[in-house]
Amino acid sequence: MFSSSSSSIVMDQASQPPRKKRRVAVGHKGRSLSPTYIPKSEVRTMRFCLDGFRGLSDYPAFGSFERYLDTSSDSAHGLSWRARIKIIPGANPVSLKIVLNERPKHKVIAQVRFQSKIPGVGFQWDDSPVAVDFFDDQKRAGKCYNTTCSNLLHPEHGFMDGNTLVVDVDVQLMEEKYLWYPTIEPASTLARMLGMPETSDVVLDVIDGECQVHRCVLAVQAPALYELVKELPLQGRLELKTVQRKTFTTFLEFIYGKETIPNVDNDSDAKSLLVLADRFGCTNLKLHLESRIAESFLCKENAAELLLFADSYSCALLKELSMDVYAGDPKNVIQSDGWDMIRQSPHILEELLHHVSFKHMPSDNAHGTKGIEHLDVSGLRQELQSAGLELEGSKKQLIERLQSTKDQEDS
Repeated sequence: MFSSSSSSIVMDQASQPPRKKRRVAVGHKGRSLSPTYIPKSEVRTMRFCLDGFRGLSDYPAFGSFERYLDTSSDSAHGLSWRARIKIIPGANPVSLKIVLNERPKHKVIAQVRFQSKIPGVGFQWDDSPVAVDFFDDQKRAGKCYNTTCSNLLHPEHGFMDGNTLVVDVDVQLMEEKYLWYPTIEPASTLARMLGMPETSDVVLDVIDGECQVHRCVLAVQAPALYELVKELPLQGRLELKTVQRKTFTTFLEFIYGKETIPNVDNDSDAKSLLVLADRFGCTNLKLHLESRIAESFLCKENAAELLLFADSYSCALLKELSMDVYAGDPKNVIQSDGWDMIRQSPHILEELLHHVSFKHMPSDNAHGTKGIEHLDVSGLRQELQSAGLELEGSKKQLIERLQSTKDQEDS
């Protein structure tokens, strides 16, 4: 049976696109920000055939060197593809990979799945999408799928049509995006105060315990929460009976600077913490969690649900990327659990239609650069952060805020 490797295809120097500068998000402890992949096409199935494979797979005929065999070509997503098969003489293993017949104008990222015809065996998508390019060197290393000649030749596995090898491959093109994260100051000595309850002046009662905090910290880091406690007497208490202690402890560790990256293991914890940050006015935490959800947890199965969530809490980046997932794979998003709620929201359906149409419009102005209205939310926030402007709000508000600043600079 086939098995997938997570390594990317290696491109030759001439065909390799210009190397991008590594992007590091402040607050990520120097960790390079890995790309997020968003579907940009529907799944297409191609069929590759190799005539006379039964005779070619007679190993001694290959001599002492490994042999590369090219299949027939097929088209998908406006590109011409073929499969390449490597057979090692005197051995049973065989590797397959797909390549492009022509050098692409732009970098092609694809998610690939070889269809299994072996009873009871199903192939999964790659763990990560791969860069696909044109190859003219038969010995070039690449992303391979490994099986055996025995599997391919077995009469009950269905890979052979007479003497012809037939392999079906699913391909979905992906868009590579680097997500923006807010600048977060490194941890400071303020974090020590979190472990000094004797210096606290307010007690917050949560569902399964209490937390002792300092008004002065809340005034700077969580102004909406400070408004609720500022008039309380010394060691006064405020009940937060809808808040879990675990979630609130993570919230406090962030605002005190003990942790610059909130510890969340799943989308449920991340959403709960984001709601808390939104409720108490901790903007940087909210923006960080929004990017984290989009980078780590967004997929076609929950894109509709997260689109509704993002719309409810004014998360422009998460909302845009959720719509990108829909634009790339509408069939599966429509079949997901959250789609019924989308259908009941006319304004979201209208935004989805506009977003899908807008993605296919030219984005360059006469000078060959993107206008502000064509920047994605990551680009808008990067520009706004550089200008020291507010980062929250809908995409429309971000565009208007940045445009206003540009107009003032030009006047």
